[in-house]
Amino acid sequence: MESNLGDIQKNGYQELVVVIENPQNVIQIDSLVENVIRLGADFVYVVNNPKALSNNRESSYLGQTQLKTSVPDSKLSSMKKFNSTHECFQDLSDNEFVSIATVLDVDHKDILHLDEVNYSSIPKLAIWFKDGNEGISEQVYDKCQYIVTIPTVSFVEVINIATLISQVLREVSRQRSDIL
Repeated sequence: MESNLGDIQKNGYQELVVVIENPQNVIQIDSLVENVIRLGADFVYVVNNPKALSNNRESSYLGQTQLKTSVPDSKLSSMKKFNSTHECFQDLSDNEFVSIATVLDVDHKDILHLDEVNYSSIPKLAIWFKDGNEGISEQVYDKCQYIVTIPTVSFVEVINIATLISQVLREVSRQRSDIL
């Protein structure tokens, strides 16, 4: 992790963590990590699924076949797991990250549209996502500095997590590329 931090300071780009809270489909995680790294994130944190991911990636699916990805092992090692949301927030806080939660509904407190946040002004950014139709937990809502809604053409209760992450990281990358 220290070499990645050094690269960030040397190359002038900002640090970006994607946090996936309680993933519904464990088999999808390698694919998500691959896509998230390609979309510009430096790290992927997986929260609240202690039995799904072991410390040994070769047996991470509890007996299920590990999916092969085209992402180098060095990038996959940028995935970190946490057994609780509190534990993850503590790590992010200790490392001075600003947390943003993503939502599809607009009935929550102080929600901004995706493009209303100035991501280029946040040097250490953690963006929280939730797979499935349950939405982000109340603990995440309460601890995040920003809550952003994702624009959709019509009312949508559930969206594929890969699609959601792609939309958000595209906007973050667009804004951050303007400052390089």
